[in-house]
Amino acid sequence: MMNQASHTVDLLLYLMGDVTSVQAQSRLAAHENIEVEDVTVALLTFASGALGVLQASTACWSEAGHPAKIQICGTHGSVFLSDDRFRVWEFRDETPDDDRIRAEHGVKAGVAGAGTADPAAIDFTWHQRNFEDAVDALRNNRAPCVDGVEARRAVALIRAIYDSAAAGGQKMDVG
Repeated sequence: MMNQASHTVDLLLYLMGDVTSVQAQSRLAAHENIEVEDVTVALLTFASGALGVLQASTACWSEAGHPAKIQICGTHGSVFLSDDRFRVWEFRDETPDDDRIRAEHGVKAGVAGAGTADPAAIDFTWHQRNFEDAVDALRNNRAPCVDGVEARRAVALIRAIYDSAAAGGQKMDVG
C-alpha cells in the first residue's frame, strides 16, 4: 500500500474527498521473503457518504503491466481513470468543456502504464512534475501545489487501512 499505491490513494482523495472510515484485509499471497503485504482490499466510507472499494496488489501478473485505475460512478455520470488519463468521461448533462477534457486528458495508445511489469518502462513524468513544482515553489517563494498537509491525507488513510487489516478487518476511523 504505502509504496505501490500511495499516489493512487492521493489521487482518489483529491477526486472524492476525505475518507471517514475504512475496513480492510491484506495478505502476503504471492511473494516470498518480503515483509509487506502484496494484496489489500478496503471498503471506504467517504465524508460525502459515498462508498468505495480500494484494491491494491503486486500479486497480479501481467506481461505489460496494468495501469492504476480509479472508477467513479454516480447517478449523473461516470469517470474512469487509467493512470493519469481518462478512459471514461460520461455525464448525463454534458457541458461544452467535456469534449476538450476528453481530447486533452484521454487515454493515449501505446503509453506504458504506471503498473508496468518492466520498472525501466514506468513513466517518471509524474514524479518529475512534482519535483519541478517543488523547485519552482522554492525559487519563487510560493507554496507548492501539494504541501505536507495534503500529502498527510493519503498517509492517514493508508495507516488506517493497515490498522484495520491488522485488527482483522475491524472498522477504523481515518484521522
